Amino acid sequence: EGELGIGLFSRTTSGVSLTAAGENLLPRIQDIMSNIQQLYEEADHLVSISCDHHEFASGFNLYPTPMLADSLLPSTLELMAAKYPNTHINVKLMKLTDPLTLVVPPDAHMLLLIDIDDVLKPSIHKSRLHLEPLFIGNFFLVVGENHPLAHKKMVTRNDFLKHKLISYYNDLDLISLYAKIAPEAPPANLIMNSNNTRVITNVLLKQEAVLVTTHLLLKDDYLKNDHLKCIPIKNSRNQYICLYAQPYLNSPFVKDLVDALKTSRDILLTP
Repeated sequence: EGELGIGLFSRTTSGVSLTAAGENLLPRIQDIMSNIQQLYEEADHLVSISCDHHEFASGFNLYPTPMLADSLLPSTLELMAAKYPNTHINVKLMKLTDPLTLVVPPDAHMLLLIDIDDVLKPSIHKSRLHLEPLFIGNFFLVVGENHPLAHKKMVTRNDFLKHKLISYYNDLDLISLYAKIAPEAPPANLIMNSNNTRVITNVLLKQEAVLVTTHLLLKDDYLKNDHLKCIPIKNSRNQYICLYAQPYLNSPFVKDLVDALKTSRDILLTP
């Protein structure tokens, strides 16, 4: 209605009905929607033909977020190279400049990312990509032994957002993310982005800072350090997912890649 500049619906307390203009335009709107659906189906068919007859001849373009590239991909690429020595996987880092919006690169065959509290769900739905769940994870907080939160068995976002925040350097804008998913919480005070475990540990012990991390990155450096405490964050569900075009559902390569990602997760979490 906003784009057309005309009212299409009459809204009352008893329900919604079409206006005269809405009745008039309805057949044309239905034709347009039918044509759009047909266009999607034809595009999917073309991708399917390409997949069947010349599957990934120039390489498979995989877009992971930096964190997943560091944690899951080394084992995954090794497994896939052993099974498909003639198919090269091109790894191109996925950068979510807006934590609530998914922008799909035009050359992507698969995206590999984390959906925190389903914030990407609307964007994923619009993309029409197939969503393949890999596994569910949780966020953890790492603090020094003398930190005010060190005695807690579980913390909330409101608890740790009151303190100086450390995050892994992974291109995710935590300040914007927390402002959108937890608007009632204090603004995030992010003092450092780093992937250096030694530097992070030093800051945790010398300042009243906290590290927000996932179960995939809870390294022995933190777990086995008697001067650090690892605390689960309440209601911090994150889903590890991969996204790809519907026609690739029947691709043996894609199926094996998904299996390899799940296997890599098991390898990563095995003590």
